[in-house]
Amino acid sequence: MVSISITEEAQCVIRERYELLCGDDETIVPFLVLQWMSRAMESSRGPDGRVVWEEVAPAQWAAEIAGWEQERGQKLKEHALRIGGLSVLLDMHAESAKGSFLVDAVNGKLVVKATAP
Repeated sequence: MVSISITEEAQCVIRERYELLCGDDETIVPFLVLQWMSRAMESSRGPDGRVVWEEVAPAQWAAEIAGWEQERGQKLKEHALRIGGLSVLLDMHAESAKGSFLVDAVNGKLVVKATAP
């Protein structure tokens, strides 16, 4: 299983976003999700009318904040890891990853740095 670390800067950003997401709503449980994002492509027409594909976002690991609404019998803690007091969910790619993830914050944006074993 992959090793996961979260910097203090990232923890501050995450907690701020938790507050924005949930506010006073106690039915929503915030969590951090680590996932693989495939590259994003857009198409347009070139001057000669041919389709031109352009990469608008590279393939990369991503960290995002989401909310879990607890339903009958389902609890977030049954599915989440606890890292630094935060609930973390992994997508299927992150679950099978080897090595380590470092979640950091750069200019208020969460970034994930992955290293191979």
